[in-house]
Amino acid sequence: MAKPEQVKHYCPSSGSEQMWFEDIFCENCPKMGKDGKPPHCMIWSDMMIGKQRDEWCYIDENPTCTGFQTNGEYNRKLSKRRDEKLIKLGQTYF
Repeated sequence: MAKPEQVKHYCPSSGSEQMWFEDIFCENCPKMGKDGKPPHCMIWSDMMIGKQRDEWCYIDENPTCTGFQTNGEYNRKLSKRRDEKLIKLGQTYF
């Protein structure tokens, strides 16, 4: 039986990098609180207290959150916005 591939965890190396990651994923995920409501994403909450989660990981050498959720039109707008940001940074996504 093949050994499962180990997850390469992602942890932002600076506050700026964390802001970039949250702007792409967390701020656009319905799990995060909006309109003054507290966040209800346990992945984000655990990361803020230093508990590493498998959901923040690298896929094809790009940091991602596998718990990220979107839907329909919102997803298409977000994908375009995320791609534009990554292009500006000179990076690719998947």
